[in-house]
Amino acid sequence: MRCAAHTFNLVASKDADAALHITVFKTPYRSALAKARTLWNQQSRSTVAADIIHAELSRRLVLPNSTRWNSLYDAIVVLNAILETKRPSLHRVMTQLKIVTFNDQDVTVMKEYAKVMAPVANALDRIQGEAQAYLGSLLPTIAAVYKLKNIKSKGLVNCTALANALLNGIEKRFGPLLNDEQCQLAAAFHPKFRLIWLETYDSSRVDAVRKCMEKRVEDALRQEAAENSKDRDSLSGGGSNVSNNDDDEEEDFSILSLSL
Repeated sequence: MRCAAHTFNLVASKDADAALHITVFKTPYRSALAKARTLWNQQSRSTVAADIIHAELSRRLVLPNSTRWNSLYDAIVVLNAILETKRPSLHRVMTQLKIVTFNDQDVTVMKEYAKVMAPVANALDRIQGEAQAYLGSLLPTIAAVYKLKNIKSKGLVNCTALANALLNGIEKRFGPLLNDEQCQLAAAFHPKFRLIWLETYDSSRVDAVRKCMEKRVEDALRQEAAENSKDRDSLSGGGSNVSNNDDDEEEDFSILSLSL
């Protein structure tokens, strides 16, 4: 089984790139990201620029790096928060640093980007954390990403292509696991998830998984009953040996006590 965290990274990076073939997303996204990258680069390369940013915004910007995809997501989330609460201050900073300021379309596309990418980023955080590092949490985590369908249905101005690219990537890379019986049972028997995640993701599969659970439980009970029966037969057939063993142990203990 492939590493789920690495697979989510591929969905968010490689598969998401398919959206760049759609002009409605590509043009405004690249325009907004170019301005953001210029601002991030100024902070990272110039102490003067970093001081100006801190003086105006009372904080530093979060900077993305090339090794972690979700660092770009985190950086855009912080930038969105600043644009929402301190947009005039940010524009003063960008004007002082001679950077083209963000327009309304830039703000819209970055907000939509963060909204669409949030389910994948949250899934990646859960998968990478120690608390969810077991098979039973995998399918519920994957299924939660399908809330992208609801986000898309509510209407996106620029990022519909991005949502479609992510959904296609999830289906391509995680589709076989969603149909895997072992993965389904691991989630279904988990007391936190049970079948709730499956009812949300695909309610048509609930009956089939429930029947599979019942069969597994029945098989386990039959096996346990058979083993208990064998144990009882073994005990009834070897009672004298058990008694002798107990006597030997008592005698050994008495000798040990006397020697002490």
